Amino acid sequence: MSLFRDSESYIHEALSRFQSLNETKTFNWLTQVDLEFEFFFYENDSKDGTRGVLQNWVNRYSENSKLFYEDLGTPKFGSVPDAERLVLLSGYRNKLKSLTGKLNSTFCVLVDSDVEFTPDHIEMLFREIMRNDWSMVTANSRAVPGDVYYDAFTLKDRLLNNGLYHADCPMILKEDRDRWKNGEAVPVVSAFGGLAIVRSSFFNKVKWSTTGNCEHVNLCLELGRFGRVCVLPTCNPIIKIDKSQIYSPTDPFKERTNQILTEFNSRFERSLETKGPSETIVF
Repeated sequence: MSLFRDSESYIHEALSRFQSLNETKTFNWLTQVDLEFEFFFYENDSKDGTRGVLQNWVNRYSENSKLFYEDLGTPKFGSVPDAERLVLLSGYRNKLKSLTGKLNSTFCVLVDSDVEFTPDHIEMLFREIMRNDWSMVTANSRAVPGDVYYDAFTLKDRLLNNGLYHADCPMILKEDRDRWKNGEAVPVVSAFGGLAIVRSSFFNKVKWSTTGNCEHVNLCLELGRFGRVCVLPTCNPIIKIDKSQIYSPTDPFKERTNQILTEFNSRFERSLETKGPSETIVF
């Protein structure tokens, strides 16, 4: 499932990636199992040739792809946490979800159209969710240039701490950072990263919404009723973004990030210590 709007500058690359999945019938780790992909696209209000390109692609692969489009006259936003943008995005995503109907598949892959992934990245997500009881596995998508975690806006760890912005590892808790460093899946309350795989039976029961956070946060909270959400550090598709959105290596934000980690973990670890049978240091 993917959303498009005024995407003509990169849509051919995106569709090429989808086609590579369509042609990869058997992954290396599932030599006895054939995978079939269906593609569901939603487009609205494009002023360029996005809709025509999508329509041509869907006509070519009509057996396993569908396109839904509308002219709504809604405003267009950049990557900003504007409340109206989050409400509209929730509506677009839920509309696509309702138009596809109840999914009979085992898994559903959610993809932002500007994420540059390969079949190997999809394989990693499949492998992780199949061998564990996760409800959703999300990628460690990298923002380029900068090579940092892309989607800290959506990330909330198991204690509801927000992810660190413009950081290689966005996790705050030492245990999570250690898992990240070791390439192990990190359980979280919320994450997306632009690329995720969800168990379809759970996905059929949830919706996107916002109460001020990114629309994916509430989706993950609903999914959490059925199983854990995680980030897979070893799955590293990329997303190219405007250089102006990346802090330079000399920016004081980097120093502040280190200060946050030092202060936070010092307090967290001390709060777990006991100086006697019942005495606990709590901040």
